[in-house]
Amino acid sequence: MEERSVKGRVGAPKIVHYFLVYLVVMMVQEILIQLLTGIDSVLTLIPFVFMPSVALVLAVLNGFTGKGTDRILFYLLLAFLYLFYVSQLIYHDIFGSFFSVSMVGVGPAAITNFYATLMAEIVENLPFMLILLLPDIACIVLDIVLTVRVKKDLFGPKPTLLSRAVCLALIVPVWFAGVGILRLAGTGNRSAYAIYCNSLTDTDTSAGKLGVLATSILEARAFFFGRGANGAAEVISDSNENNNAGIGDLIAQLASPTPTDVPTATPTEPLQEPSVTPEPTVTPTEAPPSYYSWCYDEIDFDALAEIAEDEEIKALCEYFATVEPTNKNEYTGLFEGYNLVYICAEAFWTYACNEKVTPTLYKLANNGIVLDNFYNSFLNTTINGEFAFATGLWPDVSRKADNGRETGSFASTAENLMPFGLGNLFAAQLGVRSYGFHNYYGSYYGRNKTWPNMGYITKFMDAGDGNGGMTFTSDWITSDLEMMEQAVDDFINEDTFHAYFMTFSGHGPYNGADINPASYNANAEKNLGFVKEMLGDTMKDSQALCYLAANVELDRALEYLITRLEEAGKLDKTVIVLTGDHFPYYMDYSQASKDALSGQTLDKETQIYKSTCIIYNSGIEEPIVNSEYCCTVDILPTILNLFNIKFDSRLLAGHDVFSDHMHKAVLYNKSFITDFATYYTVKDKTTWHVDTAQIEEDVLKNYVSSVCSVIDTEYAASLQIVNTDFYRFVWENSGLVPEEPDDSPDTDIDPGDADNDD
Repeated sequence: MEERSVKGRVGAPKIVHYFLVYLVVMMVQEILIQLLTGIDSVLTLIPFVFMPSVALVLAVLNGFTGKGTDRILFYLLLAFLYLFYVSQLIYHDIFGSFFSVSMVGVGPAAITNFYATLMAEIVENLPFMLILLLPDIACIVLDIVLTVRVKKDLFGPKPTLLSRAVCLALIVPVWFAGVGILRLAGTGNRSAYAIYCNSLTDTDTSAGKLGVLATSILEARAFFFGRGANGAAEVISDSNENNNAGIGDLIAQLASPTPTDVPTATPTEPLQEPSVTPEPTVTPTEAPPSYYSWCYDEIDFDALAEIAEDEEIKALCEYFATVEPTNKNEYTGLFEGYNLVYICAEAFWTYACNEKVTPTLYKLANNGIVLDNFYNSFLNTTINGEFAFATGLWPDVSRKADNGRETGSFASTAENLMPFGLGNLFAAQLGVRSYGFHNYYGSYYGRNKTWPNMGYITKFMDAGDGNGGMTFTSDWITSDLEMMEQAVDDFINEDTFHAYFMTFSGHGPYNGADINPASYNANAEKNLGFVKEMLGDTMKDSQALCYLAANVELDRALEYLITRLEEAGKLDKTVIVLTGDHFPYYMDYSQASKDALSGQTLDKETQIYKSTCIIYNSGIEEPIVNSEYCCTVDILPTILNLFNIKFDSRLLAGHDVFSDHMHKAVLYNKSFITDFATYYTVKDKTTWHVDTAQIEEDVLKNYVSSVCSVIDTEYAASLQIVNTDFYRFVWENSGLVPEEPDDSPDTDIDPGDADNDD
């Protein structure tokens, strides 16, 4: 009896020991991961509010085991926490952001394709991995000291049923106590509480507000049990109720003072600025302002809302019925009847355009149509940037629920109706066949399914699976020039053509074999000597040099394309559009490399996203300059307007840059830049471009809140368009379902090279 009573007395303290150890380990590792990755949300203490609840869960798990297995389970759980933080560290070091639970589906493929890079990053991060291991080492030392020297056992008798029941009962209340603390800290549009509630928040913003561990828990909840509150449908419903009616008045009040330029960093050396004038030599088509009548007349969203049985589709119809379509303008039809080469370039950034080493890129960037306030919305993840560029919609970068489909927005469209895919538009409206090329495996990111669905006859790197056709001298990283040499003959003899390219040469790492023989860019290795010769001593940073060397291959691909177009007499009737899928994230932590390339110190909040979108035609002898703030989703509607291709502007998240719509550059984390302000979501920070002394505080606050609300709604609508196959519902119920494209014209592509979905 005495022995049982002693065990009863010590049982409760033992489970408290577990709780305290887990809590301290999590807190220390959260602090370390944030210090090592450069985020600072721990300074607010908010990332710690959910840790007591998690520690209780782990303590209770230990409480159900016997003494013999207690020690094993304890160290297994500590190892799990360590592996979680280490994997986030490695992922962040490679991609510049944290790993999302929604990306679990592409994990095995990513490891297979980037194994060498992964191993190189692990070796490089060994010192930091050891730092993250310090709390576990401390636990081992404590256990040894207590057991051997002090003669006490940290893992003592099995906790009592009462102590386990108390801990179990406290888990949920302690969690919601943390939620209450968030509410006390503020409930604004981008507050930690709003981020917690909004399951459409991206991983990095959530990690910056709530911490890395809490973010992954919320993502796992959404992934396995659904989004919960404030999902896309709720955001759209709220928009339908509120209608965001007052933003025009707010803009008018802000426009009274003279807007100033967006603040930029002080250059450390002169930048290569384009020498441009605003007068075009190609006369724009004269068109009075009018709606795109084809779509505006034929799609009646009020009528569609009446027949919609699905509540989410009904909410979308009600939302689009309130959206004003953009007007035609003086540039509508400027390129009507032209050929189109549409290029999503891997990790392309403004500073890949160097007059000495990439002269073709430099020429194209500084001529044609120059968007001098273009921002690439994405820090990383190729498929997200490609999706926005190809569809004019926002991809899902949020805590995505498992809906039984492929991970990511682009893959989820494989069986959807995608009428605004450029290949489908060229086929339906112009009778033109379209071709898609990528110098990597078609199965990666599911392009062998999504591209044909967008209207493309595809050709990928030969993987032996019937979805390829091109071969390369190096498979890591393949040559854009070699891709172009194998692609041009497939389309150049068409009367009118559209070709889509996803390039690869600019992919990191940005080093040669001499730096890391296990992981290097073959194009950088090949062209590095040329770059050094051309630049001399003006640039010494090795990553910057290798980045330029990798993009020499893209430059030569474009040079080859232009030469072939000129020889065929088709250059003056061809438009080349090119922008990047994302920032070159392999340089994210090399400030010296970014400074060497840009000639200035750029902040990571918004300045690194400012980039270049090439819209080039040789017939434009003097550049047409557009200074509206714009981003990746705006390129597709801009091109459709320039080509006078009919579309419904209401159904895209982006907007034609020449239209009279409210223009804004939006980043993946919903930060934005407009004429009036730069807003950074993670820190809820606004930098004004107007004299705010003359403007009431409520006007400033409401302006930021209203723009955030518009962005949230456009983002949510994009997600719901994909998740509900909304285009199919609209087209089938509006009599707009396109006929199957005519495959009768001869093509130089062998049928065996075309994509096969079977």
